Amino acid sequence: MGLKILDIKAGQMVCTGCEDIIEAAVRVLPGVVAVKADYVSGKVSVAFDGVQVNPARIRQAIVDKGYVILDKQADAMGLVIKTLVFLLLLAFVGGLAFWGKSLMPGVMQQISPQMNDAIKENHDVSWRCCHHAISPVSW
Repeated sequence: MGLKILDIKAGQMVCTGCEDIIEAAVRVLPGVVAVKADYVSGKVSVAFDGVQVNPARIRQAIVDKGYVILDKQADAMGLVIKTLVFLLLLAFVGGLAFWGKSLMPGVMQQISPQMNDAIKENHDVSWRCCHHAISPVSW
């Protein structure tokens, strides 16, 4: 008996029910000793007798239940797509920040005169605490 371990990356598993469906479909194949599906990682591990069943038949049992088998090339393509999306978002946010920074001198010019008036007004006014006038000099 040639016991082998097969790790398969299966797509479209979304819950523990999906795990149960895949495990049941693979478990009934002749020569399968153990099977464990994990929807979080998307992996299916199968221990099987290589004489009685081959990896292609195990993969086909999973596909027959409506799931997809992800190969390494598909994983690499997904990584490339995720990287490109990240870089596009990074460029967008960076461009937005640069654009906002270019507007700051104009905004500061608008704020600055108003701030000077507010500061001057505060020097001329006494503060009130508990309805009693307090002079800034008496502090």
